[in-house]
Amino acid sequence: MGGHAEWISNVSLSLPAGASFQINPGGELATDRPCSASKRLIIGATVYSTCNGGAGAQYDFTDLNESGGSLSVSPTSDSPICEGEILNLYANPSGTGATGASFLWTGPNGFTATTSDATVSGLAQGDYTYTVTITDSAGNTNTKSVTAIVLATPQITSTTPGSRNGSGTVLLNAMASSGVLNWFSNASGGSSLGTGFTFMTPSISATTTFYVEASENGCVSARVPVMATINGVTDVIINPRITYRVKIN
Repeated sequence: MGGHAEWISNVSLSLPAGASFQINPGGELATDRPCSASKRLIIGATVYSTCNGGAGAQYDFTDLNESGGSLSVSPTSDSPICEGEILNLYANPSGTGATGASFLWTGPNGFTATTSDATVSGLAQGDYTYTVTITDSAGNTNTKSVTAIVLATPQITSTTPGSRNGSGTVLLNAMASSGVLNWFSNASGGSSLGTGFTFMTPSISATTTFYVEASENGCVSARVPVMATINGVTDVIINPRITYRVKIN
């Protein structure tokens, strides 16, 4: 709610079990109309709050005004992530009773955690729904879920090295499960030298290792080495008038 809300008669506002009552910035519950235990906020079967905290209520309206509402969680995650990355889950608790409350996360593959923020590892591509329940010291609960997306990480599936006799450029090839291929001169870091399934190296005079990786939707494979081989060439003079060129592997 936002704005100003007041109980003008002795009535109850009843919400389903597990619901929460949120007070947005600038909003408030009136406590001077006059205040009595007959003006109640009920969540499920529990008298969560009365205006003056009487009649066995766990909180009064002032508690809700100060905390921003009743007990609640608003779970989020750092999704989407890539296969092999760690998924971070955040309960984002709020409301009266959130301080010192306990948490229970549940999810696919038997996942459980008992902290406000949790992590999940080893996820394959797919959508995963995680549910968190917050419980305050009085036994009040609030439960909500969040869905996380795990994106596929492309893989280099094959490579074809290349060779030539003497200095010059060498043609290399690679294939990937999906995505764009980028070629590098380093095993990590550095700028891309080119893209695509085929790559013509710069002119080289010695055998050199290049590296290729695949990327898609921000997910990047491990770099794979591909060799560009330079076969040596030497001149052997047997007769002053005849020169024989011999390839040395």
